[in-house]
Amino acid sequence: MMHAQTYEASPTAVMLREAYKARRAREAAAARGVRQDPKVTLRRPVVEPIYAPPMWRREEMHFDWHVEAYRTSKEVLRIGRLSTMRAHVRSRSMELGFSYSVIASGKRESRAVSKVRHQLIWEIKTSIDPSISWCDIGRLFGLDHSSAINAFRRYKQRLEAAQ
Repeated sequence: MMHAQTYEASPTAVMLREAYKARRAREAAAARGVRQDPKVTLRRPVVEPIYAPPMWRREEMHFDWHVEAYRTSKEVLRIGRLSTMRAHVRSRSMELGFSYSVIASGKRESRAVSKVRHQLIWEIKTSIDPSISWCDIGRLFGLDHSSAINAFRRYKQRLEAAQ
């Protein structure tokens, strides 16, 4: 003996079934000559979006040793290198007579502030750490990577013009 499987209808299926019943009732009434209210209001189901974060964020998971080692080394390199750069920018901006917050704000200040910012970007990319990415340089100064590249090029042109 086979048992029929039961399932719970989705809200959309329920809505479609109700619309079908209403349409059939209107057609049957029209065939009998009974006049009905033509407006049928349907209830739309309220569907709330479901966001489920990845499992490794919901609960504590233990990854393989190589995943943990990679994450640790990546974080140490990123934080350590950027803090070294930040310390350089802080000391050089003080030497040049500006506060670190003004230089690293990324806002369009005076031309003097922009020139010092360009100089510091050039120093970092040429002498401190040539392998640093433009995105990291931009983060140091509150800029995006294309602005950091442009600042580097402008200072380089200024140096070539001065020679």
